[in-house]
Amino acid sequence: MYEFPAKCRRRGCHRRLLTILQNLSSRRISTCSRQLSSSSDDISKKSNETQPTKVDYNAAHDENTYVTETRAIDDYFLDHRDLEGLQKITVRNAYSSVVELPTYCYLKSQVKERAIDKHGSIANIKQKHRERRKQLEADETYRRDFSGLIGHLKKTIKDQTKIDADKKVYGGHTERVNFLKGSARVVTYAIISNFTVMVFKFGAYLHTGSASMLSEAVHSLADFANQCLLAFGILQSIKAPSADHPYGWSRARYVYSLISGVGIFFLGSGVSVYHGISDLFSPPVLASLPLAISVLFGSLLAEGATFVMAVNQVSKSARETGVSFTDY
Repeated sequence: MYEFPAKCRRRGCHRRLLTILQNLSSRRISTCSRQLSSSSDDISKKSNETQPTKVDYNAAHDENTYVTETRAIDDYFLDHRDLEGLQKITVRNAYSSVVELPTYCYLKSQVKERAIDKHGSIANIKQKHRERRKQLEADETYRRDFSGLIGHLKKTIKDQTKIDADKKVYGGHTERVNFLKGSARVVTYAIISNFTVMVFKFGAYLHTGSASMLSEAVHSLADFANQCLLAFGILQSIKAPSADHPYGWSRARYVYSLISGVGIFFLGSGVSVYHGISDLFSPPVLASLPLAISVLFGSLLAEGATFVMAVNQVSKSARETGVSFTDY
């Protein structure tokens, strides 16, 4: 604390000075408190003034937004006459040619007001959008169905064209039956002759033990199996089309012919070569050579007759189809 001099204390000056200081300090405190309260009020006011406002991002801001003429017509269901008199600006288009028409953009708020005047309300415009979307979906469904129908028709025409081509080449069911009657007759005769020759050859082999006779017997067995496969293929080829085979069975005989040819090669030649080589190393004793020669000569006559019948049938079929013997 401040100490006054003794001279001042004797005169009583210090009391008056203390009184003045006390008055000044009380006034200063009150002034400071008023200043503090006013500054806090100013700060609160400033904080209220600077607080950011919430932005509604879903609100439409159309006052300074422009839309193109095409979008105004499509989105608001207007026409060119409805856009007359609205505020518009000209913008550059994407074309460099000077002969192209300019592109106009219209103020969106005015376009919306004109659409409301024409259609009544925004709800009516939204209803038109829903109707147009349903129509577009219906058109797309129709387009897909129509495309599927076109694809089905194309497939049907293609299948029918293939069937017609097969009928032209192979004929219908009745025509195929009549056409294959001659082939079936030849195959039937070949089956009977080959079976008869096979039995005689095997009998001659068992009696003579000749390797050549065994080879001929095996060859006749292969021919017999071959003719049976051909007969089965002919019967399959004249069957009518079914759900599993919509194109019919006309080519089945070629498959069985291939199988029979492979069987003749492996069965006939394989067994003949094997038995011929084995007889070279251990030759058997011939019991009756004239019997073996007689059987071979008889098989020559039987198979020769079958060959003549086959040649005659090929010539007849070639004449019916109008082609030469070699081409057929």
